[in-house]
Amino acid sequence: MALTLTQLKISDTEYQTRCNRLAEIIDELNVSGVVLFDADYIQYSTAFAFSPTERPMSLIISKTGERCFFL
Repeated sequence: MALTLTQLKISDTEYQTRCNRLAEIIDELNVSGVVLFDADYIQYSTAFAFSPTERPMSLIISKTGERCFFL
């Protein structure tokens, strides 16, 4: 009996839409960027899933669209 694997994946287009909306909010608020600390917010914005531990992780997104993870 063969096992069929199914992968649930949000499309790249959906992630791009989310990033575009976040860029709009940054512009509306007239701020330099945002810092996301919550694992769910980071996953929602990047598709990067991780298990938070005692070492915090953040995603920094600048007004110009630059991104970096801070560990």
